[in-house]
Amino acid sequence: MTTHVTGARMITLFVLFGYSSGSFRKAILDKHNLHRGNAGLPLLTWNFALATAAQAHTDILTQSGCHLKHSTGDFRSLGQGENLWMTSQKGLTAYKLGFSAAKGWYGEIDRYKYPKNPTDSWSSCVDWKKVGHFTQMMWSTTTKIGCGRGTCSNGKTIVTCHYLAHGNINGQPLFGIDNYKQLIASGEKLARCG
Repeated sequence: MTTHVTGARMITLFVLFGYSSGSFRKAILDKHNLHRGNAGLPLLTWNFALATAAQAHTDILTQSGCHLKHSTGDFRSLGQGENLWMTSQKGLTAYKLGFSAAKGWYGEIDRYKYPKNPTDSWSSCVDWKKVGHFTQMMWSTTTKIGCGRGTCSNGKTIVTCHYLAHGNINGQPLFGIDNYKQLIASGEKLARCG
């Protein structure tokens, strides 16, 4: 990469050929699509515009104190969801980093309860703050993802993923009863309300 490339073009080239390429991207997609496939949900595809926005936000987080804080309108336009993850574990390969972030988000399934009435809101009987990463991963109308990663000066690593369309919409279900049944049939344990 040449040194005379600057600004947004540099970020785009970095995302296309740097952090979000190859094994990191594969791990993110593999883990998301394994679980989405088990539920009969549409598989996610990688979106470079989302990855560029996610990388830009990750860069802000890693350069400003290494605190997880969701992005605002500058980096996340309306209609995009976002998951954040941080680890202090050192020496993770790009694949293991992506896999671990997605695994951490999906692990919230243990705290999620599927509504007794499948058309009820996704958050009708759970504390949404404890399951929002899982539900964004599994939101039925989400079809695209793009992620970035970066390391802070304290050695911690942050992963940011942006999703289109966003999930966690109040009053709407996570996914249908057939998806719930298919997920259970795949061997997952997912409690129900009531």
